[in-house]
Amino acid sequence: MSRFAFKVRIFTIEGLNAISLALYFLFLFFFMQQEFGFGNMKNLMLGGYGGFVYMVASYAFGRFGRGIGFLRCLRLAFVTVALALGIGAKVEGLTAHLVVFTVSVLAMGFIWAPIQALSCAGEPAGRVQYMVGIYNTIWASLVAVGYFGGGALFEAWTRGIFVVPAIIAIVQLIVLQGVSEVPDAPVVEETGNEAPVGEENEGSVPENIGRAFRTMSWIANPFAFVAANVCTPTIPTLAEKFLLTPTMAGVFCSVWLFSRAGGFVLFWRWNGWHYHMGWLVTAFVSMVGGFALILMAPSLWMVLIAQLAFGLASGLIYSSSLYYSMHVDTKSQGEHGGVHEAVIGAGNFLGPMIGAAAILAFPAHAHAGAIAVSVALAFGFIWIWRVWLGASPSTVRS
Repeated sequence: MSRFAFKVRIFTIEGLNAISLALYFLFLFFFMQQEFGFGNMKNLMLGGYGGFVYMVASYAFGRFGRGIGFLRCLRLAFVTVALALGIGAKVEGLTAHLVVFTVSVLAMGFIWAPIQALSCAGEPAGRVQYMVGIYNTIWASLVAVGYFGGGALFEAWTRGIFVVPAIIAIVQLIVLQGVSEVPDAPVVEETGNEAPVGEENEGSVPENIGRAFRTMSWIANPFAFVAANVCTPTIPTLAEKFLLTPTMAGVFCSVWLFSRAGGFVLFWRWNGWHYHMGWLVTAFVSMVGGFALILMAPSLWMVLIAQLAFGLASGLIYSSSLYYSMHVDTKSQGEHGGVHEAVIGAGNFLGPMIGAAAILAFPAHAHAGAIAVSVALAFGFIWIWRVWLGASPSTVRS
């Protein structure tokens, strides 16, 4: 199999996985509200639990995935997802659904990190940004598409959020048929035509500065997911507040997902943000403001504007984490990809748990969760700034 055909298959699997994620994991909160009466606090606790499981699974892949083999990890995970969600379509009890959820999250921990590593496998440093851009654009766009249409699927066929992703997992197994190894990259002269202008200058960044940016992005990214994964479990309640059906909520609340996808395209093709602290600071501040407005704004048009800002900011923060993970040390892409996914899991865990704890402590305050998480995000900003001050920023291009 040619290297091009291999990459096409990997990116096809990635896109299918993004749709599957949106349909099951993001609309499960609507399902739990409808079937078991979950409100904000219980949905946040569910999201936090899933984040913890995902963090453990992703870290395990980062440590052991290379030894098992990326392709073997994917096959085992797809079989697991197909079986778990196939069972989930039939079971009724809360405990059974929690087991299905746990198994599915564990499997996802062994899907995303290998896809990341395989998307950049065999690529020279000058092409990493190009491949990361393709990777980001595909998953972000198709998560948005999946969420956009997922509400209509949920209204028309509630159990479809289990059945359709299970079928997708089977299709992913079929796509992997005949793939047995990662093709070697050809030895070619780097022309720079496939990478954004300015990529060649990044080799001059001091090693300690590169490590600092990687650390800051690894800090910023889980905080972005702290915010995102407080928003997602509370969307069913937000929909009730503004009298939105699941179909309408899927369409309206996918705005930030499409905005994030657009941000990925922008930050893929333009690399002026690389190793520039100002862009990371702007993104983080915009992310915090957008998050607070999404949850506390009194009108839909304000929520719309907040989604646009939040999506673009999240796009830059995520792009930073993945780019620096792959660019600073290309020899450890699989392990760093696992760390990248593990810190996402940490954000998925901490955000909902902070929100749920605040609601439990201050049940009479409508915005207790949003305020508590905003304070946590402010702590994240201070942490990033301290890393920056300790990295001799005067040596970096300003």
